[in-house]
Amino acid sequence: MCAVELRRKRDEKLASEEVPAPEIDPVTKAKAATVVQKAWRNDVARREVKRKHDRLLEILGLAVPSWNPNGYLLRDGEACRKANMDAQLRAASVNDRAPQIRESHGLQVIEDVQDEIRQWFFLWFEDIGYFDSLPPQEVGGSKLIATGQTRTPAEYLAGLTADSKPKGNTKKEETSAKEEKEEEEEEKELGWSMPESKVLAHLEGAIDEFGERWAHRVDALLGSGGLLVDLVREDLHYELQLEMRGVADELAREELDKLNRGLAADIALEGLPFTPPPPQFDVLKPAKASKNQKKKKEAPVEAPLEEAEELSILLELLEDGVLRLPGSSDGEPEAKLSEWPGVVSVALGPECRLGDLKQPVLDYCVLPVGSRSVHELAPLVRSVCLCGPAGSGQDFLARAICAELKAAVFDLTPEKHVGRFLGRDGRNKLIRSVVRLAKAYAPSVVLVRGESAWLKKLPAELRPVQPKRFAPIYQKIVNSIKPGDQVLFLTTSSEPYLASAQFTKLHDKFIVVPIADRSSLYRAYKLSLMAYHGIDRNLELSALARLTSGPQGTPIERVPEIIARALPATRRIQLKRRPLRPEELLEQWLLVDRPEDAQLNGLEKFRAKLPLEGKRRKLEEAELEGQAQPAGKKKK
Repeated sequence: MCAVELRRKRDEKLASEEVPAPEIDPVTKAKAATVVQKAWRNDVARREVKRKHDRLLEILGLAVPSWNPNGYLLRDGEACRKANMDAQLRAASVNDRAPQIRESHGLQVIEDVQDEIRQWFFLWFEDIGYFDSLPPQEVGGSKLIATGQTRTPAEYLAGLTADSKPKGNTKKEETSAKEEKEEEEEEKELGWSMPESKVLAHLEGAIDEFGERWAHRVDALLGSGGLLVDLVREDLHYELQLEMRGVADELAREELDKLNRGLAADIALEGLPFTPPPPQFDVLKPAKASKNQKKKKEAPVEAPLEEAEELSILLELLEDGVLRLPGSSDGEPEAKLSEWPGVVSVALGPECRLGDLKQPVLDYCVLPVGSRSVHELAPLVRSVCLCGPAGSGQDFLARAICAELKAAVFDLTPEKHVGRFLGRDGRNKLIRSVVRLAKAYAPSVVLVRGESAWLKKLPAELRPVQPKRFAPIYQKIVNSIKPGDQVLFLTTSSEPYLASAQFTKLHDKFIVVPIADRSSLYRAYKLSLMAYHGIDRNLELSALARLTSGPQGTPIERVPEIIARALPATRRIQLKRRPLRPEELLEQWLLVDRPEDAQLNGLEKFRAKLPLEGKRRKLEEAELEGQAQPAGKKKK
């Protein structure tokens, strides 16, 4: 019989006076009340201290809260929108003054530019006795005179004397040519030399602009609501100067013609020929093609889509399940690159951890596709493959890439399009539609899950799908990607070693996702468990992470599955009375599928065959040989 039933029967007997109530001494009663109150007060005090300690850890960022209120986000967003509106109104008020600035300062700017050009005329006439020709408007006009990019009279005279000397290779030229040949031979011996970067000039220009215009204005920018009126005025005056400089150049050319005619007349009176300096800048005219030169076949230019045709293709792809617009999850959980639980490796060596994958994902997938200028300047990466054991995180990274780019996703996984796009006409129509819309709605991602289209041996369950018919489609889509298109062909694969050589040739880059290490697993367990309100914020998980890591450890995408199994609704109700123990998670970990030895060995062999991995191993062998040679000489 349970204690509750016994207590109920005792109370009934006491109420019916069958059993006389025990006599309690008042002193004992008072002491008992004191003990009970002391115990309850201690318990309340301990709970309050624990609550304050947890709150302090949350404020310091040392503990993960189960819920983040979004009230402050809404307040900050409203303040930001208000500041942007104020900045736009102030910018509009300044831009409205552009006609007034043009009327009040336009004539003065023209006179200043004319005085500058006349001073340049006077300098040439004083030194040589002739006037140099103005640079053409196509090259920059008088702006080249203001910036000092035109030749001086001394440089012109030096060029005349150099032309009068007999031509021939001097000893200095011969020695410089020999030095260049020696440098080229040294670079060939080294085997690799750093190529010139197309981005370096743009980076230096951006750094210089920041130093000139923004470095000393950071405090003013923060205190002005996002608008600096003096910069807007400078831009307006700069545009006015460019506009008025064109007018001044036309007037200066007319004045130069009059001066040249007067100078020619004065020289003709003396009986001398008039030979003004030849122009420094010539506008190149397109060369005429010779008759014997064969005409090159130009690639046919695709006509732009009309609005009605584009809308019909868009709706058709949406109905077929090929296109997924930005913001639509299609039933998949949201993923952010900032939520990737990987921890960066601090050890030297080629082995990487999950945290090291974030940088190549940003370099190859997010940054080039997200910016048109970067996509034009950076080395072209058209296709990327995320490969690793099943559940190791490649699907999460693919969703995170699409979310970071806010890209239109064209899902061309063969298993999702059974019975569609059959025949040559259907495939050609799909290629044209995907290529045109992907470039029209850039940034775009063409997503393929799995390697079924390139399998060497097709399993029986995939034969009705006919995945190999998509392989030529993928190849044509990748070939159509050009610099500046902002289109990425992204593939996820768990068994790339089963695919043919065409799979490796199609992809420009391979990002191999390893098995989760101990630190990454600990962080994944911690972040996933802290989403539950009743979980202790100081739950010890390091031993669990150590046990579940290793070569055949836990893939990172299996962690939420383990926690969901260990914490059903009935168990979450009991968390306040019966806290969660790591042993419960370990029991569920034993029931989760983990990668087999055959899969891990196949991935290791596939990674060793990659071109970049082969180059890395050759460099390591060369370094080891270079270190071993001096040691051998010393022994002799």
